[in-house]
Amino acid sequence: MNSSEGKCYLVQLRALGFKVEFEYHATSWLFPREEFQNHLEWFRMNEQGERTQDVNLCPSNPDGLAYIETRAELLAGLL
Repeated sequence: MNSSEGKCYLVQLRALGFKVEFEYHATSWLFPREEFQNHLEWFRMNEQGERTQDVNLCPSNPDGLAYIETRAELLAGLL
């Protein structure tokens, strides 16, 4: 969708009156697990009180939430 060919295709479809919709499992892009190394505090704690990158973010961390917000704005801008 973000390549020059993809953008051109979207323009062509819209010019023909098509509404473009796509589903994207975005959580791993919005909140990449690679950030665990740099931002341990963005990730949830397990039952043992250890930070883990296996499932979700820590919803009480404002910096992690701000990161997701920024990424969501970028994603929305692709369409």
